[in-house]
Amino acid sequence: MDMTQPLTLTKPKPLTYKQKQVLRLIINFVDNNGYPPTIREIAAARGCAVCPVQYMLSILRKNGYLTWEEGKPRTLRVLIAPED
Repeated sequence: MDMTQPLTLTKPKPLTYKQKQVLRLIINFVDNNGYPPTIREIAAARGCAVCPVQYMLSILRKNGYLTWEEGKPRTLRVLIAPED
């Protein structure tokens, strides 16, 4: 890595409608309960299976919108809130 070049931050990829819904769901859940939802709770709220939720969360993590601690429950943390 060339330390003489300035660090440039890239803008995260735009969110899809469903990704915005999931991020808002997580934010609202934390606001109402004081802790983040599990993947199963997100799936139940969306009326879908766990697998698509896991995939969407992995994409959101890859794109820098949220993070979690591997192997620990209820550690979802939104890093970038969706714009309205």
